[in-house]
Amino acid sequence: MTLKEIAKNVGVSVTTVSRVINKNDTKCASKEVRDRIWDVVSASGYTPNKEAQALRQTASDTKIKSFVKNRNIACFFARTPDVNSDPFFNYIYRAIEKETFRLGYFIKFSLSFNQLNNSSTRDLLLNSGLDGLIILGKCDNEHLKYLCGKFKNIIYIGLTEAGASIDQVICDGYKIARTAVNHLYFLGHTKIGYIGEQSAEIRYKGFQDELTSLKLTINPLHCINSELSAECGYKAMNSLIKKNNLPTAIVCCNDLTAIGAIKAIKDANIKVPQDISIMGIDDIEMASYIEPSLTTIRVPKEEMGKMAAKVLFDKINKEHTLPIKIEFPYKLQIRQSCKNLN
Repeated sequence: MTLKEIAKNVGVSVTTVSRVINKNDTKCASKEVRDRIWDVVSASGYTPNKEAQALRQTASDTKIKSFVKNRNIACFFARTPDVNSDPFFNYIYRAIEKETFRLGYFIKFSLSFNQLNNSSTRDLLLNSGLDGLIILGKCDNEHLKYLCGKFKNIIYIGLTEAGASIDQVICDGYKIARTAVNHLYFLGHTKIGYIGEQSAEIRYKGFQDELTSLKLTINPLHCINSELSAECGYKAMNSLIKKNNLPTAIVCCNDLTAIGAIKAIKDANIKVPQDISIMGIDDIEMASYIEPSLTTIRVPKEEMGKMAAKVLFDKINKEHTLPIKIEFPYKLQIRQSCKNLN
C-alpha cells in the first residue's frame, strides 16, 4: 500500500499521512485521525523505507521471505481483550507501534492472553517466524511460563515486575499508590478508601502500607474490590454510597475506575471534591477533560512504549543477553478532584 492509498483510505491528504508516519508529527492531525492512520498502516503492512518496500515487492525469493519474516513481532495484552478496550494500554501500544515501524519492524499479531488458550492460536504463533514478543500488563504465571518456553526474545511492560527473568520496562505501581495516599493525607484526609483490584495487586498493597505507615485505619467498608473499568468503578462507588458511610477521599486503581466513580457520585447528588475527593492513577487524556478534572498520577506511557520496543530490538540483534529492567519515574498531576481539608 502506498502513502496515497493510505491517505485515501483514511480521508486525509498524503502530506498529513507522511508527517504522521515519517515524522511522528502530533500537531498535523487529531489523535483520532492519527490512530486511524496507524490502524491502516498496521493492517496493510506498509513499510516506510525503500529497502523494506523492495523486499516486500520481491517476496517470492525464499531468502527475502525469511528476512521479512524475521522482522515481525507480536504484542500480548495480558489484562485487556484488545488494544482499544483500555486507554492506558492503547497509548503504550501506539508508542510501541510507531517505534516498531520507525525501526523497520512490523507488529504481526496483537492478541490477548485469553487467545493463548486456543490451540490454533498457539500453532499460528509458533509457525509465524516471530522474532520477539511484547507483553503489556500484569500476566499470570502459566501464560508467562508458556511464552518464555517458546520464545527467547520477550519484554514485559507494566506497573509491577514480571515473575520471570526477562527484559522489563516498569513504572512502580506500589510506589505510585503510596504517593497517592500520601498526597491525600497531606491535604488533611484521614478516612481514605480504595476502589480497584485487590488480590495480588501491588497498588492495593501500596495503599495499605502507606495508610499503616501514617498510622491511619484501613476500613474494609471503604475498600471495594472492583475490576478496572468505568462501568465497574460506577458500580463500586454506588455500593459505597449505599453504605451511608463514605470516606472523605478515595484512591482509584486507575483513571477509568475513577471516572466511573465520579459519575456515580454525581448521579447521587454528591459533589466532588466538596463532599468527597477522588484520585486516579495513569493520567489518560480523558482525565484532564472530565468535570471536575481528575487529580491523578502520570505514568509515562509513550516513553515506556518506545523504550520497550528499543530494548526488544536490541535483544533481537544480540546487543545484550542478560535481562534488563528499566524503571520509569511517575509524576503527581494535581487538578480539581481533591479537596484540601487543612
